[in-house]
Amino acid sequence: MELMHSMSDFTGGASQGRAYEPIWFALRNGLEKDDYNNDGNYDVNDIRVALSSNEAGYAKGSIISTCFKTENNELDTLIAMVAEVACSEPFHTYRYNNYDDLIPGDNLYAANFQIKRNDAHNYGLRYNNVVNNMGDGTNIGSYENWTILRDYSQAGSSALNVQFMQYIPNQKILQISVADKNNNAYENDSCKIFIDSLFVIPPPVKINNTPKKKIKLEIYPNPVEEIINLSIFATNEIINLSVFDIYGRKIQTITVNEKINRTKIFHLNVKNYKKGIYFIKLETENTYICKKIIIN
Repeated sequence: MELMHSMSDFTGGASQGRAYEPIWFALRNGLEKDDYNNDGNYDVNDIRVALSSNEAGYAKGSIISTCFKTENNELDTLIAMVAEVACSEPFHTYRYNNYDDLIPGDNLYAANFQIKRNDAHNYGLRYNNVVNNMGDGTNIGSYENWTILRDYSQAGSSALNVQFMQYIPNQKILQISVADKNNNAYENDSCKIFIDSLFVIPPPVKINNTPKKKIKLEIYPNPVEEIINLSIFATNEIINLSVFDIYGRKIQTITVNEKINRTKIFHLNVKNYKKGIYFIKLETENTYICKKIIIN
């Protein structure tokens, strides 16, 4: 996941003939190419190598926050990173949570000013507001993180905030609010989106002589008004079923007290649900399926 900020305190200018690559091209290379640096892992080093491949830096000073899903108890320095890039030396500066800044605890934060680049330690109003309102930096979950950034990491109503986002890699959840004609994004209600409901990423092809257990979830009718049928195909699997609304709130849990073998159909009464979009999530020990339903 990448978020980019303008480096507001950068005063340099780009030079002609340097053939600057648009920064979003570099970021897309690091995110979308299969293991960009060919080290066998998917982590912040893919983004670091992609950015550093442009030796002349980038035409505009920018700050990039990078966040990857934790895998196999990786080091913090492989999970999160802040890059400060510009068109004058130093072209690339990378900051991790072990850098001596003002943020307490095991945290990494970026606003619109240079911190590690040239050891500027230019924090600014937003940064200081967050520092002063996050306590000792511990026990900050996704909800606390959202509220701290919403209430303190903003420049006030005089500055336009178009979108406000939070990505939780390990839960595959994106929370987002957007501006309208009356309010900045951080002032509006947010919705949570399950990443698996947006993208289908094929797993890497592996040769394995052990047959895999297949899990299938089919839902019908969809859209639905009263009763939706959940057709589940499994092979000797214990499953968990949950229903979430578009804001990520769990509406209902469907308890299954037996192992599913072959196909079984469950009937879910949604007559008392409000009209709108919901998500049905099926989980087993090794499988995660999320599907969208529409209630008319």
